[in-house]
Amino acid sequence: MTWSSALSGSAPARLLRRRPWLAVGAVVLLIGVTGTVVVVSRTDASPASAETATTPPIAIGVEPLVRETWPVTLEASGSVTPWQETVIGSALGGLQINALYAGVGDRVRAGQVLLRMDADQLRAEADRLEALLQQAEAEAVQAEANHSRAAQLAGTGAVSDQERLRYETEAGTARARARAAAAELRVQQVQLRYADIRAPDDGVISARAATQGSIVGVGQEMFRLIRQGRLEWRGELTATQLAQVRPGQSVSLTLSDGTVASARVRQTAPGVDASTRLGLVYADITPGSARSGTYVTGRIAIADGLVNAAPARSVVIRDGRSLVFGVSTRNGVSRLTAYPVVIGRRRGGRVELIGATPPDGRVVTTGVAFLNDGDAVKFASPNAAPVGPGAGG
Repeated sequence: MTWSSALSGSAPARLLRRRPWLAVGAVVLLIGVTGTVVVVSRTDASPASAETATTPPIAIGVEPLVRETWPVTLEASGSVTPWQETVIGSALGGLQINALYAGVGDRVRAGQVLLRMDADQLRAEADRLEALLQQAEAEAVQAEANHSRAAQLAGTGAVSDQERLRYETEAGTARARARAAAAELRVQQVQLRYADIRAPDDGVISARAATQGSIVGVGQEMFRLIRQGRLEWRGELTATQLAQVRPGQSVSLTLSDGTVASARVRQTAPGVDASTRLGLVYADITPGSARSGTYVTGRIAIADGLVNAAPARSVVIRDGRSLVFGVSTRNGVSRLTAYPVVIGRRRGGRVELIGATPPDGRVVTTGVAFLNDGDAVKFASPNAAPVGPGAGG
């Protein structure tokens, strides 16, 4: 018996002749398995193909680091307060406020009327005292004339020494009454002037407690005046910092709205607070650039020093670290190198770089947020490409 006859007579052959659809299913299954193997093979090969593909270099721009002279500063916080704030009160009591001529924020001049009280009663009293003064002066003139006549008659014996002494006493008393009346009139005239409350100095009204129609009391506060409109910054420094501050040094204040005001150190406190261990520095602020009562940060320029300054846009933060990118070229291929740095002071759109920087003194300034260490790059400007011995590998 041959192999073919044996196969035809076997059980599988008889099963296929009886059920031909099983043969069709076996063929379909074989094709599916073969296709899966081909797909898996192609999928496994795709990463290798991607690795072999060449990624085009990224176009970048660079700028040089610059050695600049920046001031060495001390940073401190403190409040903005008036240089001197005067409390303007009433020297009289029991009078009604008739008119108000100043409000909060108004700039006033020395002697300007801020408030006027009802002074009719004071004027009437002044008129009465003036009349009494005129009466006392007339009586003094009469007494002086009587004394003069008595002195002339004393040598003839027509007037006794006792009468002459009486006339002399009456003349002196009359003169004293006239002086007393004049003094009372002056007092009343001073009180009459106090009915108008005036600004004691040039400055800005910072508060007003007076209201029209109210009755004032003696010593009652009416206004608060920032003398000459001057504000000062009172920065809090440690004893070590305070020892470095000198009068005349400039101060840069960062205000709450982000603007910057300038000031100049006037003096420092002679000691430090026993509880906080901090001392105060007093700096005069340029008028009109800050508001009283704010708490701001100031930087006192105590000296000048050289720094590595770079554009702020050249710095990127990754994993909590600040990085700048430099470019190194080997075998004609330029690649990025990341340099960890510490950011010091900021000035305008530039920052101080502390730490290792690119050897060629240039940093990448475009698209740094999308760059990584080792990326292949090209220079957007041909003039920025490295030249010389260090350009190649």
